Amino acid sequence: MRLHLAQPYDNAEPAPPAPGVDHEVEASRLNIVMMELVFESAWARRTYYAGEHFKAITDGISKHVRHVTPFGVSGVYTYVRDAVMTTAGIRGSRQAELIRQLGAINQTRPEVENLFGAAAKS
Repeated sequence: MRLHLAQPYDNAEPAPPAPGVDHEVEASRLNIVMMELVFESAWARRTYYAGEHFKAITDGISKHVRHVTPFGVSGVYTYVRDAVMTTAGIRGSRQAELIRQLGAINQTRPEVENLFGAAAKS
């Protein structure tokens, strides 16, 4: 588990700046916290959330938390590293994962990546 404490939103400096658009955030939404729970697999995540332990530790959470939005992430990909697009950035995350799993190194050759819009590497 990781807790991410976001900087409070500053209504004096709206983001993004857009003339004529109200970006005012109500007081109850100025402070946002994100909690990251990592599981070995989707199976482990779903089993944990459906279990009695999770129900017990979240009992009464509504006294302290206004809104919860869980979502599962099954993969984390880097699209650009050191200002150069990775295979995931060039081909897409699922294709990059398949290329890696199959060991299809021929798909990472510059002449192939250039077909998908990759800039020539210097």
